[in-house]
Amino acid sequence: MVDPRRTVTVNACEVEAGKDNVLHLAINPGTDLALLNALLTYVADKDWIDKSFIEQHTSGYEKMLKANRTSVDEAAKITGLDVKQIERAASFIGRAQRRQAAATMFCYEKA
Repeated sequence: MVDPRRTVTVNACEVEAGKDNVLHLAINPGTDLALLNALLTYVADKDWIDKSFIEQHTSGYEKMLKANRTSVDEAAKITGLDVKQIERAASFIGRAQRRQAAATMFCYEKA
């Protein structure tokens, strides 16, 4: 979960899924795009992507990747997170891709 605040939702997820299975990224307010770009870059660089899906269902992937490239170090400075937290979040995404199972969920909500 990405939210500057620790919410009751974070706690409820930890109770249900176990603390080790939930990652709360308490970013600096307004820095979610920097985090998203770093996750994108890290996952793509590790080749934790579904190339077939990208080829069949998208266009301009390489342009998008180049335009949004953000290192984990850059994102850590911007977001206030630790590099290891960002890498762990990317690992959650990468593990799901390697298993070919929907083990990672992305929800985006703006209040």
